[in-house]
Amino acid sequence: MRVFPEEYEVISKLVEEWYQDIAAFTKACNTIFSEKGERYDKTSPSWHRHTWPYGYADELRKKVDRITQLLVDYDPESSDANWDAINEELGDVLNYARMFAALNMMWQRRME
Repeated sequence: MRVFPEEYEVISKLVEEWYQDIAAFTKACNTIFSEKGERYDKTSPSWHRHTWPYGYADELRKKVDRITQLLVDYDPESSDANWDAINEELGDVLNYARMFAALNMMWQRRME
């Protein structure tokens, strides 16, 4: 429950900004799946490069571990973190998760 109408207005603006940045980050991650990448997958698909399903889970774990490493020295008072490197790893997490999910959906369809 919000007590003040101003609080609702501030939160609404923050949420709007947040969703715009979510869309911008997703758009940037989408550029990784470029035409060149798609052509590369046609000759060497991702599932040939990563064992199914464990390789994808392992890649996700490695990326999350890397984010944890980057946050080890985080100090909220100084905001001293390598946010660019963290965002790069988060983009990899998003893309590996999307690849893993799509292969899982393909696998499920074939098992039906």
